[in-house]
Amino acid sequence: MTHIYIPCVFRAITGYKCPGCGTTTLCVNILQFRFSEAFYANPFIFTTIPFILFEIVYNVYLSYTEKRMPRWNQVLLGVYCFAILIFDIIRNVM
Repeated sequence: MTHIYIPCVFRAITGYKCPGCGTTTLCVNILQFRFSEAFYANPFIFTTIPFILFEIVYNVYLSYTEKRMPRWNQVLLGVYCFAILIFDIIRNVM
């Protein structure tokens, strides 16, 4: 569609999809308002876009106010990373 191809090194080496595989397709489909195709490209990233945007805005806020990231946010990011790894394992097994 865009003739932009970003190869996944992880997939090229292992043959398995990484947690980020499909993100370029997801972004292109969102920009074209094709949300069902965007969801199909990477369902986990698609459903957690609000969380990702919150984290970006929150981290910009923290950097401007020169505050440290609170412990609850560190735990939340750890849980998110664990969840994306579980999603990736399930996606590659099924």
